Parts: sequence; C-alpha cells; structure tokens
Amino acid sequence: MNENVNWDFLLKQFENIALQEKIDKDVLKLIIFTSFKYPDKSLHFKIKKENSGYILRTKEKDYYFELLSDKDILDFDKKTLKNVKKRNKKSLLRTLRIATSNELLNQKLLLVKAKGFSLNTIILYNKDNELWVIDYANNLIMKKEDYLELFKCRIINTLDRESLYRIYEVYDYIDDIDFSYFLFAGEEMIKNIYKAFPKKDDFFTDVNPLNHKIIGNDCDAIFLLEEDKKENIMDEEIDLSTLKENKKKLSHIKNENGTYSFQKNSFSKKVEYRALSDFVDNEKIKEELLSEERYGKCHLNSIFIFLNLDDYEEGYVVGGKIALNDKEYIYHTWIEVKIDDKWLVIDYNRNIIINKDDYYQMVKPVVINKSSKDSILKLLEYEKEFKINLYSSLKVYFGEEILRDLEKNKSLIKK
Repeated sequence: MNENVNWDFLLKQFENIALQEKIDKDVLKLIIFTSFKYPDKSLHFKIKKENSGYILRTKEKDYYFELLSDKDILDFDKKTLKNVKKRNKKSLLRTLRIATSNELLNQKLLLVKAKGFSLNTIILYNKDNELWVIDYANNLIMKKEDYLELFKCRIINTLDRESLYRIYEVYDYIDDIDFSYFLFAGEEMIKNIYKAFPKKDDFFTDVNPLNHKIIGNDCDAIFLLEEDKKENIMDEEIDLSTLKENKKKLSHIKNENGTYSFQKNSFSKKVEYRALSDFVDNEKIKEELLSEERYGKCHLNSIFIFLNLDDYEEGYVVGGKIALNDKEYIYHTWIEVKIDDKWLVIDYNRNIIINKDDYYQMVKPVVINKSSKDSILKLLEYEKEFKINLYSSLKVYFGEEILRDLEKNKSLIKK
C-alpha cells in the first residue's frame, strides 16, 4: 500500500462490515493495521511504534502488540501474512504447524470465538515467564490477557501438543478431512481417540528448559506444506535415486562399479555415493531401505546399523540437525566412520554412503552429540540392568551425558 491511500475511506469500508458483525472499532483499527501496515504518519489510527512492536491506544488502556510478519520467519509466511485472503485460507494449517513445533515453550492450541468473528485458532505459549498468543489469521502477537480482553474472546477448547500429535497419528489422511471438527470436538473426543488407539510410548510434550537451547530451537513440525521444504536439488535427487524402481528422471548416473555420481554446478567436483542397501544382507531391512518406509526411523536404525558395523578405524552415531530450508532445521541422526583414513557418512533415511565433506556441504548439519559404540553398548547394558527404556533419540542426543549420570548414580539406582 502506498502513502497516498485514503485510510479514512478504507476504514469506512471495513466499518460497514464491522457494524453488521458488531466488531469493536479499536479491534477494527488493529486488524486493518496488521493487514496493511499503513504508513507511520497515519497517526489518527492511534497506533505508534514501540520497541520491536507497536502500541494501540484506546480509551480504556494501551495495548502492546507485535506483527508475526516482522519476525524472522519463512519468506512464504511473510508473503502469506501480508495477503489477507491467502493468510485466512492457510491460517489453520500454519497455526497447527507452529503449535506442533519446538520453536516455542509449553505451547497449546486454543480454539476461540471473538466478538464479531468466526471461530479462530490461536497459539498460547510462554515467553519470559508470561503467557502470549500468536494469531496467524490476524498477523498478531500479543499478551494473552490483553488479547482476550481486547477481542472479547471466549476459549472454546484447548489442545496440547501431544493431543495434536495423537490426532494426526490416527488420522494420517488429515488433508482429506475437516480438521476443525476435531478441534471443536473437545476433550471427550480426544479421550475416545486415546482409548481406541492406545499410546505405544510415553510422549514428551516439553523440552527440558536446560536443554532447550540445544535441541529446542528447530522445526519438528508435522503439518508441513510443500512451501516449507526447500531442500536443495542434490539432496532431493540423491534421496530419490536410492528408492526401488524410481521412475522419475534424475540427474544422477549409476557407474559400472555400483556407485552413483551426481554433478552439480555448486560443487567443484563430481559427487559419488553408494546405496547402503547394497551392503545389507537382511532382506527385510534391505526392502525397507529401498522404500519410503525408511523415513522417520533415523535414530533407532542408525544405532542398529552402527552396532552391526565392523572393520572401521573410528566411528560414531551422530545426533544433530540438518537444514530443512533457509531458516529451519529438523532432527536427524546419521553415522560417521573412518575407513582407510577417509571419513564416510551413512544416512539410513537416504539409503546412502557418501564422503563426509560432500554430505556436510549438502545438508549443512549442526552436530549436537557423538556416541561411540562402547558408549551405546554401555547404555544398553544399563537399560537392561536397571529395567529402564530410553528413547533412541535420547541416546543419540544425550547418550554421553546420560551415561555419565548413570555411572555416577548407579549405586543409588540399584537401591
């Protein structure tokens, strides 16, 4: 919007709708601002810049708020939030994605009804020991009490992250159903889902605050759109090339010695790799490696493969993060082994064995923890001895730390 826009005229058009819906005028001014972000000199809207956000002045009080689009978020979301029609269309899925990620602490999804508005989903989270909300549909971040007060908002239902995961787990065809129904159904329906589909394992809904800086600041969302995944071409094609009977046209070349080659302008040399499945005797595992069933099992299967490896000089299971796009990372586990003085990476999810330098250039990983075979075997012994069951993800991310604690406190545990 340019500075010559007649904001009074625009406000009038919105007011006609607001009168019918009985929307408060202060709320209306706020929504127009978050939708169009008019020039600062339009002071008659009673909104002024304040630190990293803005102040909305009303007769009752001043309300501090921030724009979600001002934050360091994906370009896709920045563009979507600045287009009212697009963000209304995408708001539910984008809200669900934020609500199931590890970007926030102790977040919950709220289904709310504001005066004059239709049902909306917002995210409640903890920031600096205060409760805040993110309203994607209105491009708004505000303290919870201020939001509920200003919008005259009524909370209809609250779902924590575990409940959202469980619904998604059961209804994996989520795009084909009206997810709003499950949000509206309430706790009774969630209880019925839990009864019909018992949990196999305990679910950790929150990251320990002490470890939040280590593993909490990355994307672990399940409600992904294609726009979220901006994987580089090399990564994607190498991944596809090791799927059985892949009919897509790829840039890779299979060599006579069984290796694959990939040439890309961003690399100064030809990149070679091999399929892990070519070295596996177990037919069940080989079949999984050649199929899409291999995805989502990197922690457990990397440990399994690593424990069955021999004839290497040095080796580790590595827990870390790999780039999902230009801003976000996802959890991932891979194997690093030194053979004939060369470091190789084994990535179960991609079914590849590749030079470590090429792999690091491809996925830009952030290493969190490395565990040797001896460390993992000791952890397994302690699990058996103390009758505990550690998630494979805990083993790869905190294995060394857990092992030190068990060694230090094993006399207490035995008692």
